[in-house]
Amino acid sequence: MKRLSYLFFALLIACKPDVTPEPDSIEEVSTIMISDVDNVLEVGEEVSLMATLITGTESSPLSDQNWTSTDASIGEIVDNSSLLIKKEGVFVLIVVSGELSDSLTINAISPENEAKSIEISMLENEISISKTIKVSVAVFDKNQNSIASENTEWLLTDPTIGSISSDGVFTPSSYGYTEVYAKSNGLISDKKGISVFKQGTFVGKENHSASGDVILVIRNQQLTIETQDNFTVQSGPDLRVFLSNIENGKKINAEALELSLLSTNSGKATYAVPTSVGIDDYKYINIHCKRYNTTFGSADLNK
Repeated sequence: MKRLSYLFFALLIACKPDVTPEPDSIEEVSTIMISDVDNVLEVGEEVSLMATLITGTESSPLSDQNWTSTDASIGEIVDNSSLLIKKEGVFVLIVVSGELSDSLTINAISPENEAKSIEISMLENEISISKTIKVSVAVFDKNQNSIASENTEWLLTDPTIGSISSDGVFTPSSYGYTEVYAKSNGLISDKKGISVFKQGTFVGKENHSASGDVILVIRNQQLTIETQDNFTVQSGPDLRVFLSNIENGKKINAEALELSLLSTNSGKATYAVPTSVGIDDYKYINIHCKRYNTTFGSADLNK
């Protein structure tokens, strides 16, 4: 009887149906993936957006998709179909379709040849009204390599002082101070000052000797008189520097503007002019003996 029970149990196991599921009955998981978009893009690039539906070993283009950017100031979604890189930075591109999603971190960089800085230069910044100055522009990329300037526009802070041509030649039209700067490749340069100075040559007065050149110039917003290397004047007592509208004579003490004691009888020296005085207010620079009210030398600034 016991043996029959064992036999019955063995037959029962042998007859148990196989419940292992067929391979075709396994449920396959679907995912989506961003395709054909690099994770490093240059500023100014616009790329088409595409995502792929992947199910098992099968893949197909995804028709229903919604694109977003975590920072639209860097990467902007255009019409839910393309991505425009607007500036340097890092952001995340995201695509969503139903309950499925994918994301891609993108580093936006500037193109190698994109203009990053601009400089202007000139050989001199103080000229007489009869001269011109050539101003040059240089544009550099992020590696400080020189690149071609494009659509350069020249500007002056005070266009009453002169004009500047499209190729950077400044031509003065009046005395004073202005600043020049350039716009090129979407950038604006720093400003550089240009002074158009008045100049004269000393001549002796009232039986005294004087010679050499002098200029009246604006430097760092300060009107200044500067005698040149060839300047010389006869020695005398109490010699002072004046600005006046009379060449010489007894009226200088009363009517002229006294600036300073004469610091040297020869060579270069500078004398500050009060800020209330304009460059066109006076016609003459006088070396005058205040004690005896006698002019030793005078320079006409209008010649």
